[in-house]
Amino acid sequence: MNDRKHKIQIAPGDLGDLRSAFTVIELLVSITVIAVLLALILPAVVNVRETSHRITCANNLKNLSLALINEMETKRRLPLATLDTAPWKRERQQYQNWVVSILPWIDQESVFDQLDLTKPFTDPMNAQIVETHISAFLCPSDISQNGGGDLSFAVNGGIVIATGAGGEADYLFRSPLEVSFDLNGDGKFGYRLDEVAQPNEFDLVFATGLFDRRTRGGVEPVADRRQRGHSPATILDGMSNTLMIAENVRTGFDPATPKSNWGSLDATRMLVTITTDICSDQTCIAGNVNLKKANSGRHAINAGVLLAEGTAPWPNSFHHLGVNAAFADGHVSFISQQIDGEILFNLFTPQGERLRGTPLESSHLTTSF
Repeated sequence: MNDRKHKIQIAPGDLGDLRSAFTVIELLVSITVIAVLLALILPAVVNVRETSHRITCANNLKNLSLALINEMETKRRLPLATLDTAPWKRERQQYQNWVVSILPWIDQESVFDQLDLTKPFTDPMNAQIVETHISAFLCPSDISQNGGGDLSFAVNGGIVIATGAGGEADYLFRSPLEVSFDLNGDGKFGYRLDEVAQPNEFDLVFATGLFDRRTRGGVEPVADRRQRGHSPATILDGMSNTLMIAENVRTGFDPATPKSNWGSLDATRMLVTITTDICSDQTCIAGNVNLKKANSGRHAINAGVLLAEGTAPWPNSFHHLGVNAAFADGHVSFISQQIDGEILFNLFTPQGERLRGTPLESSHLTTSF
C-alpha cells in the first residue's frame, strides 16, 4: 500500500477570508475595550450636561434677582413674599406674591396684564394664567418640573413669619412649617400691639429676614402699619452679604396639591428659611441658641430633595454638593451644602448688627460671597 500525504488545497481568496475572521477572544477583547471607553466617556458627557444646566440655572437666578432689585428701586422696597389680604375687603384670599410682582421685569408683561389683581388667584381666569410655563422660573436640573406653572426658586424669608391671630394675641410668629416661635425670648409665642417688650419681636423678624409675608385678614390697625419690605437703606449688613433668592426644588407644582404653582401663597413654596432648630424649645433665650444648627440635620442644605413638594422650605437643589443663590446686589454664588451654619445664618440676616446684645448675636457678622 502506498502511503500518500494528503494536502489541503487553499485557494488565494480563501486565505484572505481566514485572515479577516474574528476569534472569540478577539471579539471579547473588542467588547471590553468599547465598554471601557463608554465608561470613560459617559461621565464626561453627564458632567458637561450638568455644567450647562448649572450655568443656565445661575443665569435664570441672576435675572430674577435683578428683577427684584428693579422692583425694589421702583417701589422703594422689596415686594411682599405673599399677600393674602385684600386691604379693601375683609376677607382672606390669594392675591399676589413676589413672582407676580416681577413679571414685567422679566419680559412677561403679557402674562402680567392678563392677571386681574383685584381678584384672588383662585378665580378661574387667574388660576389658568398662573399655570403658564415660564422657563425663567426654572432650573434645568429640577427633575420635578412638569411643564406647567413650575418654580425652582424661593426668596429669603428669614426664620419666622407673622400671622394674624385672635384672642390673647394680635399676631403669632411661626415658621412656614407652622412651628410657633418665641423670637425675643419673652416667654410668649404671640404678640399684642400694645406690648412694650424689648427687643420688639417685629424688629427681630425684620432683622433676620429679607421678605415679609402679610397674612392678616381685614384692614390693618393704624398702629400696625409697619414697614413691610426691605430697601437698600435697611440692608445694613451690605447688599453683597445678604441672600435674596436661592434654589429650592421643593417648590412649584405638585399634582397632589391644588394651586401649587408660581402663583401660590404657600410660605413653604415661596420662601427659603432658617430652621427654628437654632433655638431649642423654639425659644430664643441665652443658652438656648446655637446658630450652627442653621445648616444641620433634616433642615440642612439639600437635605429635603427627596421630600414632598411644599414640605422643605430651605435651600434644596439637584446639583452636586450645594445650591445656587443670588444676593441683594445681584451677584450669584454657589453655596456649599457643607457651609458652616452660623455663616449661613449671617447670609440670611440683613441686619445682623441689630442683633448685638440679643441671644441671636453672631460672632462674625459679615461674610463676603
